[in-house]
Amino acid sequence: QKTAYEIPKRDWSSDVCSSDLVVVVRGDTVHIAWDSGDHDVLYKKSTNMGSTWEPTIKIGDNNFSWLSTRPISMDVVGNYVYVVWNTSGDKTKFVRSTDGGSSFSVPADINNGGRPSISAYGSNVDVIGWGGAGDDKIKFTRSTDYGATFGAISDAGNGGIVNAIDSSKNEIYIVSRVGANTMNLIKSSDGGTSFSTINIGTGTDFPNIQKTDAYLHVSYSNGGSNVSYRISDDLGATWSNAGTVTSNWATTAPQYT
Repeated sequence: QKTAYEIPKRDWSSDVCSSDLVVVVRGDTVHIAWDSGDHDVLYKKSTNMGSTWEPTIKIGDNNFSWLSTRPISMDVVGNYVYVVWNTSGDKTKFVRSTDGGSSFSVPADINNGGRPSISAYGSNVDVIGWGGAGDDKIKFTRSTDYGATFGAISDAGNGGIVNAIDSSKNEIYIVSRVGANTMNLIKSSDGGTSFSTINIGTGTDFPNIQKTDAYLHVSYSNGGSNVSYRISDDLGATWSNAGTVTSNWATTAPQYT
């Protein structure tokens, strides 16, 4: 089961840390990636639930570009650790580790726009990005070999300036904002060959999505005033009424498990 959440600004073992810190937990291992505050991306891990920490690793190439809408995304499957982040000019950088986070590949460009999100399952690694103001589309690409290579980039649907993705086998679920305040579900049941779009409701920022069994869970901020949550028990065909999780709007991207 996937466990992922984000933590707001804080100091971490004397490392400089800005507001973009993402945490992924797998068993007793805690993986953390964040921006250095100086255009770089750093990583470290704990194998004992945070009691002690291994040395910090620089995984970026001094080209990180800060955004208020979750500029770093990470997922972990077994010994594979995958990280993407936004660079200057709204582009995407990708690195992977094949040894549980002890070492990482050289950052590579994924030409699917910026503002990326990532989800991995088995040998599949799915990355989405935003085409930009002149191409307001969600750009999707998939790797079937643990991130060694990626396939062609395709348009999954409209919007994507804020987005999130969860995937398993051939099922792909994306939540994306279209226009100023419309949240849509964009899903595929054939591994990204084709996508369909379903309206979820009104929302503005920080979307999150997770599939558990037969349920889809979505949360997002709504008009800068609260964080809303919806659930679907039919894989997105219909949605519950929006429930308010908190009336305290977050200035950085929250996530849930």
